Amino acid sequence: MQADMKTSRPPRSVRNWCDWGIRELKSCSDTAWLDTELLLAFVRGCERAELLFHESDILSISQVDQFQKLIDQRAEGCPVAYLLGTQDFWSLTLHVAPGVLIPRPETEGVVEAALHMIRQSGFRNPDTPLRIVEFGTGSAAIPLALCSEVTDLRIVTVEKSAEALEIAKQNLHHHDSLLALRNNSITLLEGDGLEGLADEGEWNLLVSNPPYVAEGDDALAPGVRRFEPELALFAGADGLDCIRLLLKESVRLLRPEGRLLCELGAGQGEAVRALAAEIPELEFELLHRDLQGHERILQVRRRAGSNDSAGTLRGLQI
Repeated sequence: MQADMKTSRPPRSVRNWCDWGIRELKSCSDTAWLDTELLLAFVRGCERAELLFHESDILSISQVDQFQKLIDQRAEGCPVAYLLGTQDFWSLTLHVAPGVLIPRPETEGVVEAALHMIRQSGFRNPDTPLRIVEFGTGSAAIPLALCSEVTDLRIVTVEKSAEALEIAKQNLHHHDSLLALRNNSITLLEGDGLEGLADEGEWNLLVSNPPYVAEGDDALAPGVRRFEPELALFAGADGLDCIRLLLKESVRLLRPEGRLLCELGAGQGEAVRALAAEIPELEFELLHRDLQGHERILQVRRRAGSNDSAGTLRGLQI
C-alpha cells in the first residue's frame, strides 16, 4: 500500500487520509469506516469525535508513516484492539495485546447475570464479603466490571496463560481504585484448572468466559483464528470440554444455592442443557440471550442439601 502512495500525489489532511484508509479497508473489513477513524484518532492522540473538528489539519510525516503501517496491519486481519492496545468493556477501558483474548460485548452478559444474582434479596450475607471464583480471566474484564458496580467482593481467578496474567495484572493496577477503596479484592492465580482451589463449598458464584470453539470450526473468523490465542478459543472436538469441567467443579466449589454463570457459543444451548441434566446436584435455571437472540449465558444453581457428589463426578466424562 505504501509503495502505491508514493507513485501519486499523497493525501495530506485528516479528511484525505481518512478517505484513503476507508478505501484500503472496505474490501477486507465490514467496519472500514470505524476502523479507520479509530486508528487515525490513535495516531493523532485525540478522541475519535475530535477528528470532525480537525478535518483540514495536516498530518506530520511520522503520523503518516504510523497510520499507513496500522492500516496495512488491519488489512492483514489484525484486530483493531491489538493495534490500539486497548478495548472498551462495560464502563472500563482495558489493556489488551496478542496473547490475551479480546473481551467482547457478549461477555458483558456474564456481568449482567452476576449483578442480577448479587442484587437479589437473600443471595448474599450483607455482613460478609461475597465470594466469587472465575475460570480463565484473560484481561480480568469480568472481575473488574463486577468491582466497578459492587462493593465487598472477594474474587479469585485462575488463568493458564502467563501472558494473559501479565495483562490482567496491568489492568488491575490501572483500575486499582475499584479494589481496596471499595473493599474489593481480586487474586490472580496461574493454573490449568480449578482442582487446586481450596474452600470447597464456600463460593457464592463461579463465573467464566471459557474456551468454547470446536476444533476445526470453519465458521470462526479468519482474523480471530490467526491473531487471538488458541488457548482461549478452542475446547475439544465439540467445544464443550471446559463447560464440562465447570459443571463438575460447580458441585465441589459452590455453596448450596450458589450459581454457575458461564458463556457459551451460539448454538450450544441444547447440548449444555443436557450436560447440566446429568448432574443431580445441579439445577439448570436458564440460558440468558444476547442482543442477537442467541442463547449465550448458562445459569445453573447448586442444589441445597445435596453434598454426596462422588458418584456423579466419577460418572461425568471430562
